[in-house]
Amino acid sequence: MGCSERRKNAMKPKNIKIRIPEGFSLKGRIAIVTGGAGLIGPHFVEALVEAGARVAILDLDEEKSKQVASQIVRRLKLPVSRIVCYRADVTVRKDVETAVAAIIHRWKHIDILVNAVMAVGPNFYDSLESYTEETWNLVMRCNVWGPFLCMQIVSRYMKKRREGVIVNIGSMYGMVAADQRIYGDTGINSPASYAASKAAMIQLTRYAGVYFAPYGIRVNAISPGGIYKGHKTSFLKEYANRTPSGRMVNPQELKGALIYLVSPSASSVTGHNLVVDGGWTAW
Repeated sequence: MGCSERRKNAMKPKNIKIRIPEGFSLKGRIAIVTGGAGLIGPHFVEALVEAGARVAILDLDEEKSKQVASQIVRRLKLPVSRIVCYRADVTVRKDVETAVAAIIHRWKHIDILVNAVMAVGPNFYDSLESYTEETWNLVMRCNVWGPFLCMQIVSRYMKKRREGVIVNIGSMYGMVAADQRIYGDTGINSPASYAASKAAMIQLTRYAGVYFAPYGIRVNAISPGGIYKGHKTSFLKEYANRTPSGRMVNPQELKGALIYLVSPSASSVTGHNLVVDGGWTAW
């Protein structure tokens, strides 16, 4: 293998296996993952069931959700009943209320809510100058209103038991501005709508963490760096040069962060934003 090939491979995150340590068991816990059929949602679903939880996936794409569930239970050799799927638009109150009521009927309680849903609609990558109101509203409604609505509805059941954990997904670009220089001619970027929505989620997490604390409900966020999904080599090189770790984030690397935040080991952690970005925001 030549030097250039080795450098190219070094820019990609390794395919790693994250093991759930003892003491972080979620046996008996019931979890909801919104956007469970998306880019990082399936990894959260897998992490939760590996730790012992039963999981309900809420996603618009019911067929893909079922595929995710089937793959996970088959790979981990688990009963199919450990993961159930509900088609739901998380921005529509009736959809969320119906799905949550079905979960309560099935499993009697909800311990964990992971808001992993994200919108990438038409014209998502348009420039700031040409961004449309329609796309802006779609992104903000899905990325902010959807998680807020899910927190609002699920917290009713958590408050009755005076316990629960909610994890929202922020982003390093909810903390710092996007470096437009790394995108070049890739056809992608990080638009203003994404940055605004993720900054909103981080602040909403702080607000909700304080608001729900008297009810025994913890609310935290995970802010990932760029997630690797087969990007062009030119982009990988620019990204690698910009971050201390020299590569993008493997979605598998978010699993340990999630399990920590939802486990009893983080019982005094609330209103916190756990950053998993390879050091991007450290300089």
